Amino acid sequence: MCPHSQAVIMALLEKKVPFKEVKVDLSSKPTEFKELYHSIIPDKDVRERVPVLVNGTNRLVDSTTIVEYLAACYADSGTPLTPKDPYTAARIKLFTQYFADHVVPAYNHLVSASNPHVITEAQEQLMKALAAVDEFLALHGAGAGDYAVGPHYGWSMSSLSSMGSDEQMANPQAEGRSPHEHFLMGPFYSTAEVISTPFIVRMVEVLPEWRDMDVLAECERKRLVRVAGWMRACLARPSAKLSGPERRELVDGLVEWEWSHAV
Repeated sequence: MCPHSQAVIMALLEKKVPFKEVKVDLSSKPTEFKELYHSIIPDKDVRERVPVLVNGTNRLVDSTTIVEYLAACYADSGTPLTPKDPYTAARIKLFTQYFADHVVPAYNHLVSASNPHVITEAQEQLMKALAAVDEFLALHGAGAGDYAVGPHYGWSMSSLSSMGSDEQMANPQAEGRSPHEHFLMGPFYSTAEVISTPFIVRMVEVLPEWRDMDVLAECERKRLVRVAGWMRACLARPSAKLSGPERRELVDGLVEWEWSHAV
């Protein structure tokens, strides 16, 4: 599963919208999928990508567009995801755009690099981007304190029964997490977390084996406590755990990608 598809599934889980997932082999795209994609994007020169959302007669591509559509379309269902205050909503969008423009390319560059010198530079670039996210959280985030209610805010105990004991779900400290872990807007879980979390999952799960790099440990070593806490809160969100592939699947997927791009 690609991170963009995972973001859409997370949004559907958060909004409590029933859905059917259809997997597509991107190495051999079915004609039906190509036709569906170009019924939305008419330019035939544009490469077909996932995810694609079909909701009745409504059809959309692009994970950010889909997540924002689901947040608006099902505003009264599940987790709100988008605040009513325009300025808060704008800050969430600004944060999401920065993460997509700087952190995601830095991560992609790091996992695709092969030259040791380039890998070192890519690691530094990723940490530079995460340091900027840390400052972004300080500048635009809601902060900790009364807002630090834990990553399960808005989820009932019954929906978490398959993921751990009630004591663990109700008490962040029971899982060894800091009570100061919180989202961009404190307890308000937003589209920023939905769109960013799949890449956080991959950074944390893939990089230790793929590039001998522990991102969370490196953030803590550099005292980037805000971004480390934010990432931990995102990772602990039930929708992240329910939607995400296992580490082995992620690493094996990169190995397969590397072989397919070998000269």
